[in-house]
Amino acid sequence: MQILKKKSDNKVFFIFKNSWVITLDSKLTCETPQQTWTAAEFNSTDYEIVKDVAKPASNRFYIGGLQMYDAGTWSVDETALQEIRDAHVASGRPFDEDQYNITWEMS
Repeated sequence: MQILKKKSDNKVFFIFKNSWVITLDSKLTCETPQQTWTAAEFNSTDYEIVKDVAKPASNRFYIGGLQMYDAGTWSVDETALQEIRDAHVASGRPFDEDQYNITWEMS
């Protein structure tokens, strides 16, 4: 698979299938068999595409920049995740881990 990660902190913002065509220059472009889309907020100055990435050992992926990838190692920003949990508790809402953690579907 391929990932888009921020250079400064290694936070992963997107995961892509190996078969998709990903281009990163002044914007991010993703070409899938079904569609092509762009995101102007991502650029090659601040972000990078990493190819041939193995999925996390847990087979789960935290969305929203909570997952990090550095030199072949996956980790979770536990501080940020705890802040989300605490905000739910403070507001009286139950925290649903699966709302932020998706089952791995990329290959």
